[in-house]
Amino acid sequence: MHELIEIVQKVNQAFLDKDETTLRAHLAPDYTYVGPVEDMNIEGIEACVALMHGFDLRPVNAKSEWISDTNRVVEIFEWTLETPVSCVVPMVEITTFDNQQITSTRAFFNPALLPSIS
Repeated sequence: MHELIEIVQKVNQAFLDKDETTLRAHLAPDYTYVGPVEDMNIEGIEACVALMHGFDLRPVNAKSEWISDTNRVVEIFEWTLETPVSCVVPMVEITTFDNQQITSTRAFFNPALLPSIS
């Protein structure tokens, strides 16, 4: 498996496990996450850490397919959630690297498929 794919997998797991040390080790200070839901967009590693600490869902990236080149990783997957509600959201994330650090993630999905959680 390509080294960059392994880094993305580590960061995804670190986010769910609230492992700030691993997250900081792999994200650039000016990391950005951009997707179709503006409230979920992130600018900077501190914003990512804050979001991580407030994120209480435990989704699974199911049926993942990976593509990588010299500085990008693409994951095509089903974002699957069982509790507090059940949903499956097809997603694509493109993660860009500079010197082995993640500088950005761009997410593509239909936000209408996300559950409404109060």
